Amino acid sequence: ISVQRTFTKIILIFILIFMQDLISTIMGFQLSLLVKATYPDPGAVNKFLFDFALCVQFIACVFGLVGTSLFQRKLGIRTSLIAYPAFLGIFVIAYMIQPTLQTIFYVMLIAKALGFALNQPTKEVLYIPTSKSIKYKSKAWIDMFGLRFAKASGSAINWYIGPIVILTGSFALITIGLWIFCAGLIGSRFKRAVANKEIID
Repeated sequence: ISVQRTFTKIILIFILIFMQDLISTIMGFQLSLLVKATYPDPGAVNKFLFDFALCVQFIACVFGLVGTSLFQRKLGIRTSLIAYPAFLGIFVIAYMIQPTLQTIFYVMLIAKALGFALNQPTKEVLYIPTSKSIKYKSKAWIDMFGLRFAKASGSAINWYIGPIVILTGSFALITIGLWIFCAGLIGSRFKRAVANKEIID
């Protein structure tokens, strides 16, 4: 039973990391397409991307200082895990309705800034009720393999359906729906493990 519970938790954490980077890669491609279509001058493209990166870092820094711990304390880990993909899904729907550069800008702002400031710290908390073996071995494998596999999968999807907004958006929403389900599931298991003072090994 312990092995099964450990495997399930590792898989769920892997899914959370995979989903985040998959969606980020897919929607990032949409941003790239619209930036290049809007700004023919490479210098203007670089300026836009610089401004975007600056906004991401600023929001992530401010939210990380005042919002991350507040969200986790007031809403709990489960709700914090669900909130990020839920917000992202709302903005993806907005992009499907109005596929403009401004809309995708906000989609990626949520994906990147809240990913750094809310989702990443919350995912790290999930490792607290686990053994050292999971913390150092499984976490390293998940972080390395999960990130690269997600980016490769996202790039493959972009190759086939990337320019088609309705297909990209629909795929993203289905993925986010699965992501929210898994986030709720692992959030509940985390809460139960902490309440019972269990160590998953």
